[in-house]
Amino acid sequence: MRGLNTRSNEGAASLSGDGTSVILTVCRDADRSGSRNPAGPRDRHKGSCDLYGASLMANGVWERPQNLGAVNTSGWESQPCLSPDGSKLYFTRGSGKPGRRQHDLFSSQRQADGTWSSPRKMQGAINTAGKEMRPFIHPDGRHFYFATNGRAGMGGMDLFVSTLDEDGEWGSPVNLGWPINTPGEESGLVVSSDGKTAFFSRESGGQLDVFTFELPASVSASPTLAMEGLLRSENGTPLPSGRVSLLDPATGEVFAEGRVNLKGHYHVPVPTLRSFVVSAEAPDHLVLSERIEAGSSDWLEHDLVLRPLSPGAEVVLQNVFFDSGSAQLSPESQTELLQIASWLRSQPQITLEVGGHTDDVGGESSNQQLSKERAISVRSTLIDLGASPDQLTAVGYGNSQPAQIGDSEMARRLNRRTTLTVRSLD
Repeated sequence: MRGLNTRSNEGAASLSGDGTSVILTVCRDADRSGSRNPAGPRDRHKGSCDLYGASLMANGVWERPQNLGAVNTSGWESQPCLSPDGSKLYFTRGSGKPGRRQHDLFSSQRQADGTWSSPRKMQGAINTAGKEMRPFIHPDGRHFYFATNGRAGMGGMDLFVSTLDEDGEWGSPVNLGWPINTPGEESGLVVSSDGKTAFFSRESGGQLDVFTFELPASVSASPTLAMEGLLRSENGTPLPSGRVSLLDPATGEVFAEGRVNLKGHYHVPVPTLRSFVVSAEAPDHLVLSERIEAGSSDWLEHDLVLRPLSPGAEVVLQNVFFDSGSAQLSPESQTELLQIASWLRSQPQITLEVGGHTDDVGGESSNQQLSKERAISVRSTLIDLGASPDQLTAVGYGNSQPAQIGDSEMARRLNRRTTLTVRSLD
């Protein structure tokens, strides 16, 4: 791999979901304290094995790997595993003297400036007094597989899985059982995006081989697909400083985020068995959110287009719904409005108009009144969620500004909408 290899030893690596960044292991002969490199300038390498990161350049060549700094110690760091969205790093750390090391699993968070936070030992019951190695986080973000000899098992290193609970804690590890685990050494488990097809290594009688099997339902992960595309401005300019998030439509909780690379490309794992809201934002642009229903694959390759902040710029709130003939917001509207309110708090210089629009069914006077009441309802909810009253006005337009001309059901559905329009930028 051009650009990644050096005169040292390169090993265990993990590629980001979008294929544009990699975390790899670089090893030297012995533990070290970061003393001067005999070949020249001060060497940032800290231990026998350190973790390094690199990005793929526009010409298809990998940039020179950079030491991850705070992640590494004078001991042994290896076996990296990136979360599919590239925001978290899991790895094995060996501390103590070579031959008598304690091996535990750690995690680190990618920070806003691209560096990695000081790692923390995996929480919950993951680590033991034995050896924990070879972490793998499934794209669903909730199933964490690893190998250990520190728990009751079949003998040697066995494969286990821990599941993330509703409180954000890792649950008690579960042994994958016979015939997956044996008196031999099992490690290096990887589970495909379908959540059940697995691959691992087994060492028996000095012979090391790769095996594949189907995970039992009790320890399988949720099937996922990759949603990817460009995050760009309306004029086509990529927005590498933007953010793409997936939210639970009922609670508004962010359960996955897609990192946007320098070309504006994003990649985020999509759970195929749940509905969610995708939210996109970038500096100097209106926020965007869209709802994706469970089982849908129409959005797998999807560009997210944001409108620049300027007077008159408008966005349709795709996930704001009302009961029929009423100004009462439905519960599923809460997630998008929560995102809008949070975004407004970070944009105090903006004033927006909430616009209510109806279709052409019913009288003009009643439509005008209903649209105004719906706009007021949205404004009030945004204020209740933390937006400033001074940032928002509410206007009802009835059916005077149709998004699409016609009396078909499709045209009427598009015309029944709530909009946000930029009125001023102070």
